[in-house]
Amino acid sequence: MKTESGKNEKTIAAEKIIAAEKTKLRTEMRAQLNVYRQNRAARERESAAAADLFVHSALYAAARTLCVYAAAETEIDMTLLMESARRDGKTVALPRTIPGTNDMDFYILKPDIPAEAQLQKGGYGIYEPPCSLQRIDPSLFPVKTVVIVPGLAFTRSGSRLGHGKGYYDRYLEKIYRCNAADRQPSALVGACFTMQIRNFIPVTELDIPLTHLLTPAGLTECTPS
Repeated sequence: MKTESGKNEKTIAAEKIIAAEKTKLRTEMRAQLNVYRQNRAARERESAAAADLFVHSALYAAARTLCVYAAAETEIDMTLLMESARRDGKTVALPRTIPGTNDMDFYILKPDIPAEAQLQKGGYGIYEPPCSLQRIDPSLFPVKTVVIVPGLAFTRSGSRLGHGKGYYDRYLEKIYRCNAADRQPSALVGACFTMQIRNFIPVTELDIPLTHLLTPAGLTECTPS
């Protein structure tokens, strides 16, 4: 039997189970990640290790543009990676949420101004670029772009658990839908602490898989199960 949404009752029931499992896992991961809010030295040390691994990788060498993020207190900090990329003449872009929606866009930082001077506190207390900067057109996504994605939990097969609003999945779906292969991301990299890696994360067909994982211990290619 199908409902007004066009989905059958079994599909709706399965989606409710997955949503409940995701909510439970988000609660668990937020509690565990508080250790980095309380131990800033550990976060800085592990973030620096992850940045060093990435800037010495083939992915970084081949990238012209890096789409990164301004980190929350419990996420891998992108500051050192951004500084290296800007010194090396790469384009660096950060996301800005669109008020009243669960959508976002990426804006390119000016190369001659310190990154922190170009950011302002936005939604959820996270720093964002102003809309006065150059916006990346999703229908003309830059070639050779690596997108580095935050999250709460990850698997080595490329699954990711975000914060529940769907910003990245929605944006990336638009990129893949609007662009030919040469203008799609050359890599989707999940940046995380080792403790964030799980054996299993419940996902739906709307969850876009990652191609790589970046942790303080290494940069590895995801192997879909």
